[in-house]
Amino acid sequence: SGLAVADQNFGQYGDAVISLQRIIGIQEKYVGKDSAEVAQFLLLCAHSMRQAHNRTDEAIQYEGRAREIHIARGLPCPLSSGVLAAYGIRKIEPKYPSGGDGGRPQGIVHVQVVIDEKGVVTDAAVISGPKALRGASIEAARQWRFKPLVLDGRPAKAQGVLTFNFTLR
Repeated sequence: SGLAVADQNFGQYGDAVISLQRIIGIQEKYVGKDSAEVAQFLLLCAHSMRQAHNRTDEAIQYEGRAREIHIARGLPCPLSSGVLAAYGIRKIEPKYPSGGDGGRPQGIVHVQVVIDEKGVVTDAAVISGPKALRGASIEAARQWRFKPLVLDGRPAKAQGVLTFNFTLR
């Protein structure tokens, strides 16, 4: 049933959190606590925590720590999905691909985007979702435009995760 699949997915995200926390510990030890690599794993772990639906407070802490590292290193500032969506001024929905067997695939695709100081998407990469829906999601994400993020009175690069939900209507 659908609930069984949902429970399995939540369990997979829980397992991912445990693995990512171990990776963060290793990265902190060998690369440094304030490294860009640690910040990236913090964001992936926060994403998995949010998908597990029961660890939002921890996710916010991980995102905050990653944001501090990014700002200190002059890297794109991570934004939560909600903040990222609020900064969106042109939001493109992906075109629904048709399945090769005549069916239409369904699912959720998460796309990590990097946004320049002008609000233009400069990089987009799928971090999770059905393979059949990834191309359409990347194409849509690259067309999004955002209000420029301003930190300390200056435009700054940003990054975050866009979520595309493909359902049959």
